[in-house]
Amino acid sequence: MQEIRGSQIGIIFQDAMTSLNPTMKIGRQITESILRHQKVNKAEAKEKALELLVQVGINNPEKRYHQYIHNLSGGMRQRAMIAMALSCNPKLLIADEPTGNIDPELSYEIVELLDEINKTGTTILMVTHEHELVNRFHHRTVTLEKGRIIRDQGGASHV
Repeated sequence: MQEIRGSQIGIIFQDAMTSLNPTMKIGRQITESILRHQKVNKAEAKEKALELLVQVGINNPEKRYHQYIHNLSGGMRQRAMIAMALSCNPKLLIADEPTGNIDPELSYEIVELLDEINKTGTTILMVTHEHELVNRFHHRTVTLEKGRIIRDQGGASHV
C-alpha cells in the first residue's frame, strides 16, 4: 500500500489543520513525501516542493516553505495540502470535501485549481456536498444516496 499511496493515489482532506502535522514545517512535510516516493536527493526534493507551492498558488513560497501550518491562512493550508498530495505525481487525486472549511470565494479558487490539475492528466475524484460549485467544473458527476448511484451525468456510464 505504501507504494500505491502517494505515488499513484494522492488525497486532499477536508481540514488541512488537522491533517497536516502541526509540529513540522510545510516544506519538510512536502519534501519527506517526495523523498519517500521518488529517487531524488534533498536539494532536488526541496526544489520540487517549492515548485509545487508555486503551482498551487502560494505566494512567497520560500517563506511559506519554512512556516508551520498554523502560520498559514485557511486557503494557504488547503493549497499546501494539495501541493503535498501532488508531490509524487499521482494518477488519481481524491479530494474529500476540499472546500468544506474555507470561504466561498476561496472555494471557487480551490476548485479552479483542481480543474487545472485535472487538465494536466491527473484524474480527480471529488467528494462533496457542494453541487453548484462542482457543476462549474465537472467532467462527470455521479450522485450517490445511501451508497447507491442515483444520477450519473457526463462521461461513460458506470459499471
